[in-house]
Amino acid sequence: MISEEARQHRNEYRRAYRKLPHARTREVAYAKEYHKRPEAIVRAKERRDRPEAKVKILAYMAEYRKRPEAIENRKRRLRADALKRYCITEAEFDVMFKAQGGRCAICGTDQYNNRGPQIDHDHASGKVRAILCNACNGGLGLFKDNIDIMEAAVAYLKNANAKSDPNPSSGIVG
Repeated sequence: MISEEARQHRNEYRRAYRKLPHARTREVAYAKEYHKRPEAIVRAKERRDRPEAKVKILAYMAEYRKRPEAIENRKRRLRADALKRYCITEAEFDVMFKAQGGRCAICGTDQYNNRGPQIDHDHASGKVRAILCNACNGGLGLFKDNIDIMEAAVAYLKNANAKSDPNPSSGIVG
């Protein structure tokens, strides 16, 4: 917020500037250029939004995402975002990941998808628990980190496997 005295000084300066001979021509030239810009911007947007241009852009983006450097950039960006979100440093992440042998803490895989290793955390406290693969981290999220629901799922699978058809080719369970 600007003080009343500063506002008055600014207005006096503007009035004095407008009285100069070259000031009006500058203002007119600037206004003409300013009013040309929106048309150019609109035309560029129209060109970009044409269906054939959209197809080209989408094809380029799909091709770019397949490149190894794009995959690495995405992993690096996602990791940086996760480290910032969970307030841990790269060194703390590396120590935790090496302590797990570079593997998922649940299934033990060392194969991670394009997202890379995931940081698992307690939703109630926000405390980081371990490093997981995307599938295990997503599974915990789908089970809402609820042990009772997970135990019910285990019991269901055990029950379904016990009742399974002795003829595995039929594909019917229960």
